[in-house]
Amino acid sequence: NNMLNNNNIPYPIGMRVSIPFMQYSVTTGNGYNYVSNGASGYAGMVSALPAERSSTNQPISLPGLAFELSNYQLSKLTGKGIVTVKNTTAGTVITDGITMAPIDSAYRRLSTAKVINIVSAVLSDAIQPYIGLQDNLMNRNSMTTAITSRLNKLKESLISYYKFDIVTDPSSAKMGIIKVQYVIIPYNEIKEVRNTVSVQESN
Repeated sequence: NNMLNNNNIPYPIGMRVSIPFMQYSVTTGNGYNYVSNGASGYAGMVSALPAERSSTNQPISLPGLAFELSNYQLSKLTGKGIVTVKNTTAGTVITDGITMAPIDSAYRRLSTAKVINIVSAVLSDAIQPYIGLQDNLMNRNSMTTAITSRLNKLKESLISYYKFDIVTDPSSAKMGIIKVQYVIIPYNEIKEVRNTVSVQESN
């Protein structure tokens, strides 16, 4: 069932949720053994990745997988938004960095969710100094400059395009509210590289 907001409208929490499908044994420092479902291991692995890197095809250190999935099973589970692992010549890697967002949502990609989280934090940090100041043209222009500066820095590594508008209206102004509307396009991750090789006869 969908999670509902205060207005009983479905709220898409899937962009914040990753469900791993893996199993392995873990031994703690005091000798206690248990079987992990991979949730904590995957969370730790993702938290250690650089901001600009997805978990797709990234190595994950798991001590002794209990089972290995076939390519067919991997494909089926990935299509359902489940995070899986596969063994490669480089070791155990994440098959695909996905979330439980709807399949047609940009937030289906973990990389997008990570970038937007970072953008939100950076923008919040840029706007915070203006809380408590007067809502006048000078302060709005200064806020615009601060936001632009932060987004330009992110454009070098995380986003390919942005635009924003500071929107004011009388009713919001009376309550001391300024609305900033953003459009952000993150860089897409490389999911696959396809090589085409041709043979040419020698002269």
